[in-house]
Amino acid sequence: MPTLKALLLFQVAFGLYLWAGAQISSDFFACSSTGADTAYFQQKMDALAAEVLKDLPSHEEKRIKTIHRRLFARYLRDYRQGSLLTDVLQHRQYDCLSGTIVFAYLLKKAGFQPVIYETNVHIFLTTFLSDGREVLIETTDPIGGVVTSQLQVAQRKEEYRRRFSSYQEREPGYYRSEFQIMRVVPFEELAGLQCFNQAVRAYNHGLFASAAEYLFKSQPLMATERGIELMILALKGILATHSLSFEKQNALLKAMAAYEDKLKNFPRLAIEE
Repeated sequence: MPTLKALLLFQVAFGLYLWAGAQISSDFFACSSTGADTAYFQQKMDALAAEVLKDLPSHEEKRIKTIHRRLFARYLRDYRQGSLLTDVLQHRQYDCLSGTIVFAYLLKKAGFQPVIYETNVHIFLTTFLSDGREVLIETTDPIGGVVTSQLQVAQRKEEYRRRFSSYQEREPGYYRSEFQIMRVVPFEELAGLQCFNQAVRAYNHGLFASAAEYLFKSQPLMATERGIELMILALKGILATHSLSFEKQNALLKAMAAYEDKLKNFPRLAIEE
């Protein structure tokens, strides 16, 4: 009879095997402004993974550093805020979110369990080695982006907490959240965050209907306080800038009231340990 420990090890190994063969979800291409061909981009992602993960060293720390080095050498070439996963695959453009999506996906396929942190305006991740040490990966830093010193990891996380959780947008008319955020999010939620970021960009350019459309796409994946907050602002913008029939105005006002009721359930300070 197999022992409980052996069964658990088998389950973990089998889970990693399934992950290694799994394609990235089509949800990660849902917010491409060009109407992404899901099958095409899944094939591109498969090719990226095969190239970056080929013949990795067995030493865990070296494995992470090799993934980091290869990604920046071959795929993460041009930092551009607001880049989507499709931009990484087509144009080698990236930002903290799209870079984190690629890193987290590859780390999973390489046998690691990434822990992804969301702040108001930044995304980063960590993972743990088998000896218990935590490694922080800053996905916008091609030089010092892999932090292995435990003291520096703790210092960097505290720096992110101070710098990004209290961030306030100073540009007049731009979206500024009332919520302060520093929390762990599941990998799947990054798909919705791409839509949310596109909604923020649309809102900041006065494209309120487009912002609402992106938020509708993100809601099944990311029903968070910021998504609801921005939806209310987008609907207010539509009412203020569009000539609508009485029926449509009434429908938007009812939707806003429902979102506002839902928003009351969220604390203004959403910082997790």
